Order: sequence, then structure tokens, then C-alpha cells
Amino acid sequence: MADLSGNVPRVIALIDVPDLQWQVERIGGAFGHDVTPVLEQLKAGVAKLDPSPEARLRLGSVYVYSPLEADRPREGERVVFRQRAPEVTRECGGCYKACTHCQAGLGGQGRDNPIANDLLELAREDEYDWAVVVSTDLRLIPVVRYLQSHGRKIIHGCFPPVAMDLTKECWASIDLHLLNQGLEEPSAGS
Repeated sequence: MADLSGNVPRVIALIDVPDLQWQVERIGGAFGHDVTPVLEQLKAGVAKLDPSPEARLRLGSVYVYSPLEADRPREGERVVFRQRAPEVTRECGGCYKACTHCQAGLGGQGRDNPIANDLLELAREDEYDWAVVVSTDLRLIPVVRYLQSHGRKIIHGCFPPVAMDLTKECWASIDLHLLNQGLEEPSAGS
């Protein structure tokens, strides 16, 4: 793993496209399947977390989870597309809590989530130091806790206040509200 005092961290991004689309539409925006604007926002956010010139940002790999193939980013990142089965629509938009709207629970502890599987597998293969996760799936919390207890840093790309429980567990967050209006400072957690 990277020694943050001298080495540049290896950073990956994991983007749940249907979840991102739901979040953008929720705030009145429009989102197709082009992840390039999201990657630009994530790069700027990570660069603020590690301001060294080398870290401006070299995402090692970008994992895109979608039932459809998203548009490829313009830059030369290594993009890996993962098929993601469409989810059952929930009245509350999929809050993943045992709420009065959807009655969803936390079952599975995140292991049935392809993002969780990749986070764990890539950590085992020592492929990253920092992972930027764009998802509201609260079932990722146990995975985030485990990985961070083993020296990985997880950054939540989010639209506050959605999934704030996941944001609180992560080392830092990048607010994606301003995708079309500029960038907001990432907030460092613990």
C-alpha cells in the first residue's frame, strides 16, 4: 500500500450508473450514460485530497456498473464495464433501509453487491490504495469498515444528504451536486 508521505496513492473509481442516474434526476438534472463529467468531478475531488502534482488524477481503473454499456470516457483511463441487473423499482427510490416506504432491509451485508465484490477482490490483489465509490447502497458499509481497518481509504462520491450513513463511514467524500456548475471541496473524514 502507498505510504502517503511520499508515494502517490493508486486510485480506482467504481460507479453505479443506474444509481447515479437516479440521484441526478432526483435533483432535477439529466444524465445519459456518459460518465466523463462524473470522472472529471472525481478527479478534481481526489486532487484536492492529495494535492501532489502526480495525483492530478491518474485513476488507475474505472469500473462502471450498468445494465447498458455507458459511453466511454474521452481520456485514456482503463475502463471496465460490469453488467448490473436492473433493480426492482422502490417507492422511496431505494433507500436500502428498513423504512416505511419500501420495507427494504440490509440483508446480505453487501456481499451480493458487485461493487463490494470488486472492492474486496481488488484489495486482495493489492490493486489500489484509495477507492472512490459512487453508490447509495448502504449494504457497502460493512465492506467499507473492513477495508479501512486494513489500510485502504474509501471515498464516497455522493449527493448529500442521500446515503449519509455510507458517507460517514468513508474516509472522505466528494459532493457531486455541482457536476455542471464547478467543483466543491471534498471533505476529509476520520
